[in-house]
Amino acid sequence: ARSTAGGLEQLAMTSSLQHAPVSVIAPFDYLQIVGALALGWLLLSAAPTLATGLRGRGWAVDEIVAYRTVPGPAPDDATRADWSEGRIRAVVLTSGSSARNLVELLGPPPPGTLVVCLGPSTAAAAERIGLDVAAVATEQTPTGLVAALVAALAAPPPTTTEVTP
Repeated sequence: ARSTAGGLEQLAMTSSLQHAPVSVIAPFDYLQIVGALALGWLLLSAAPTLATGLRGRGWAVDEIVAYRTVPGPAPDDATRADWSEGRIRAVVLTSGSSARNLVELLGPPPPGTLVVCLGPSTAAAAERIGLDVAAVATEQTPTGLVAALVAALAAPPPTTTEVTP
C-alpha cells in the first residue's frame, strides 16, 4: 500500500510540473519533510502533545500506535541484591524510557554505580529523573557506547571532600 501511494504521489508531482513552474511546485514537495517529521514524532513519542496541538488548530488527526515501550520483566532476587549492595559497577542506558524503567524496576543506582548514556537526549532524560550521568557516548553507535563505558570505568573515581564542623 505504501509503495502504491508513493508511486501515485510521484506521478502527481511529475504531472504537476506540466501545469506550473518548479518554483511553485517545489515547496509542496518539501512539505513531505514536514509530514515525515510530524509522523515520526507521532509514531515514536508517547506524548500526545503534537496530536493535541494539531487538533486544537482544527486538523483531523488519526493516531496510530506503531511503537510502544513496555518495561522488561522484574529482575531476579540476586540481581536486586547486587544492585542495591553496589556490586553492579555500571549501567548503560539507551533511551529515556530505559532510564525510567531502570529506576522503576531497581530503584536509583547506589553511590559509585556509573551511569553511561547513548546520547545527549538519553542523558537529559536520566538527569531529569535524578540520575548522575558519568559519561555520554559522543557517537550514538554500539561502538561509541562501549567507548564511553570504557572511558567511564577507566576514569579515577570522583574525590569527595569531607567537611568537619
